[in-house]
Order: sequence, then structure tokens, then C-alpha cells
Amino acid sequence: MMASTRRPGHRAGSCPGAVALLAALLALGCTPGSSGGSGGNGGGGGLDGGTPEPDPDPDPEAEALAGRIAAYYCDLVDNCAQSSTEFGVIRQFIDAGGDCEAWFAASLGSLPGGLAGGELVIDEAAFDRCVQRSVESCLFLDEVPDCQEAVTGMRASDDPCTGSDECAPGLYCDYDGGPGIAGECNDICAPRRAAGESCEEDDECAGGPDQLGLCRFADPGDFEGTCARVGIGARAGADAPCGLVEEGGALTRVACADGHYCDQDLDAESGTCRPTPTEGEPCAGSGTPCVGGICVFGACTALEIGSEAGAPCDPRMLQICNPLAGLVCVDGACVATDGSLGAPCSDDDFSPGCDEGLYCGEDGACQRQLADGEPCDGETGYIVCASNYCEVDGDAGTCAPNPFDRAICE
Repeated sequence: MMASTRRPGHRAGSCPGAVALLAALLALGCTPGSSGGSGGNGGGGGLDGGTPEPDPDPDPEAEALAGRIAAYYCDLVDNCAQSSTEFGVIRQFIDAGGDCEAWFAASLGSLPGGLAGGELVIDEAAFDRCVQRSVESCLFLDEVPDCQEAVTGMRASDDPCTGSDECAPGLYCDYDGGPGIAGECNDICAPRRAAGESCEEDDECAGGPDQLGLCRFADPGDFEGTCARVGIGARAGADAPCGLVEEGGALTRVACADGHYCDQDLDAESGTCRPTPTEGEPCAGSGTPCVGGICVFGACTALEIGSEAGAPCDPRMLQICNPLAGLVCVDGACVATDGSLGAPCSDDDFSPGCDEGLYCGEDGACQRQLADGEPCDGETGYIVCASNYCEVDGDAGTCAPNPFDRAICE
């Protein structure tokens, strides 16, 4: 049995390709072009997405795409809330009075400029199939075949690149593929690899008819895997296998039917569908979704969600301010925030973050990230520095250009 297919990014701060681009736009992964300061914990998406500053000259195409993506994400949450801890919590925020589409549209931030400049191309038919099948199957975008070519670039084989989303269909950005020294700006677009060939990331592997390319690893600690192709299976009921399921030599992604979740060990490819527990019922741990609450100390426990300013809050007591209502917990009370400079913020779980270019300071207010040359702490430099990098020399640190930022190669 092969093991986990989830691998760390080839380089810090990188987004591996078109699928990851869509995932990032949906606040499911890394954020292309993000300053990295959009949340108190340095995250650029998910529940810590924050509300970016409005674009003074918004692109109508990008705004329309943001709206479509936000609507999709809310449909996914609505349809799959009982299969995912994150989705279940967001569903509770919505039920408590949060505006799902407005919040997710704002959380997307600045969409990649390549959309307006013609460097990125959206295949509308593939995009529509991608989001529809994701909602129907309760699978994430990087698990749906139609998503791999939904957003692509224009660059041909052997053209320089800084990410796979810049490469034409059938190509990925090979970070060590050029003639220069490995890791020193020699990234080029290259053909995706066939099933059975070696790989390090999913993005390197070609899919097939209704199949997604996947880099599969024999052991979670391995750094080299083998390309495989994966289809989508029907949602399964109680006690049926789920996750990455192999049968007769064929691989499929299988999510669980309504009211069930995939009980799966962290490093395992597959698991078993179990009924989603409800409030007061036993649960296995923080990875277990709960209907109407979260899993705490082995029991599904209700969240107390404040959706109006002034509501009491204490995350330790599961009193949470509703981020979908633009609220953050400050000194035991929910306070409205817009993520702007000087606005209140918190690095507690489920709190809105700060706008792009800002971070949540120790004083509980959004502050500007530091420019290159300013002093920083090596432990928090990825948050406080605009470059997301603190160069440390002994006990001192200085914000500096990020050596992992491939954009500096162009």
C-alpha cells in the first residue's frame, strides 16, 4: 500500500500550479502574490483570510471571477459541511448570521494580474465542470480532474516560469529544469510526466481522460514518488472505504455520503466512512467534524458564536466571534474590524486577519509589514517582513529579499 500523497511545496512560498491557483483563489491554500501578512498567524487563506483593502481601480473580470468563486465555495460548504471540520465550522458561522459570499469574495484579495493581462487563460467549460464536480463529489479542487486545466498560462515548453499556472496546458513549471545551477532562477515550463515516472509533486504528473495526475509516495518520509492517475468515485455510505481507494489496479477519490465523514489516519491514503457525530456524542479528535459544534476532549461540543458587536467572547470557552460578520475578539467582547491599518485584530483561531501588507501586532492592531533593512525576529519574520523573510545573523535579524521568491528571477 502506498502512503500519503501530500507533499510540502518544492520551495517555501510557492504555489505549485493551476490547480493550486484555483485553490488559492478559494482560500484553500497558498495565495499567489500575497504578502503573507493577511492573518495574525501569517496565513493567507482559509479561516484567517482577512479583508483586503479595496482595489482603487478594480478589474471587472477579476471581480466577476471572485463572485463566482465565492458562490462556489459557499455551495461546497453548504453541501459538504458534515464531511469536513472546517466546512462544518463555517456552516455554523453562516447559520449564526454570517454573510458567506461577501466574506469569501473579500477574502480572495487581489486576483492574479495575469487574468487581465492575458497571461492566464480560463477554460470556461473546464472551470464550470471543475466547480460543479467539486460540489457534487465533496472533493477539493486539487482532487478533481477538470480543475487541472481550468486555469492555464501561455508559456511554451522551455519558456521561463515562476509557477505552473504560467505554463500552457499539459506543462508544469520545472523548478530545476533549466541549464543553470539548481535553484537559481532556472525554472522552465516542461511536459508533465506520464504514469509510472518519478516525481516530487502532484503538479508534475499528467492526467488522463477524467483522471487527475497524482504523485504517489510509498512512505510519508520519501522525497521521490511515482506518477499515477486518479478518477472520481461515487460518494460512499457508512463503513465503505473512502479517500484514495484502489480497486483492481484503478485509483479513485471517494468522499462520503451526506451525514458521513472519512475517518482516516493522518498519513493514510484511505479510511472508512462513519456517521458524523452530533452535539454531545463521542468523537475521535480535532479532525472529526461535528454537527453543530467541534470535537473537544472526545465529545462534540457546541460553539457559542457572537454575530453582533459587544457579544461576549473567550475562545478558551468556545465563545467565538463570527468572522463572517467582520468581528474579532478583543478583551472579552466582539469588536467590528475591517482589517485596515490600526484596526483591531487577533491571532486566535477563527479570527479575521489584516489586509495585505499588514500583520497583527502584539498590541492587537493591524500594522504595516516592515521593509527590507528593518530589524526583525527570525521566528516572526515571515509575518512582520513585507518580503516574508528575516535574515538572521546571531541574535539579530533584518528583513531582506526572500530567497525563495521565484518572482525575483524575472
